[in-house]
Amino acid sequence: MGERPDTYVEIFTVASWAEHMHQHEVRLTAEDEAIEKRAHSYVTGSVVALHLLPAVVPATEAVEE
Repeated sequence: MGERPDTYVEIFTVASWAEHMHQHEVRLTAEDEAIEKRAHSYVTGSVVALHLLPAVVPATEAVEE
């Protein structure tokens, strides 16, 4: 990502989309929200979040039919 000095990339892996949504909707504490607010205060423009999904699910995680 060195070609985009205005971009910060974080990578997280969670077991499911439901767990990911739970992290957004439920798990933030008041302290977490204060930290996010402070971090956003350094952003010029709007905050953009992208969700990048694997093109292929590893065989060990594939759902059996």
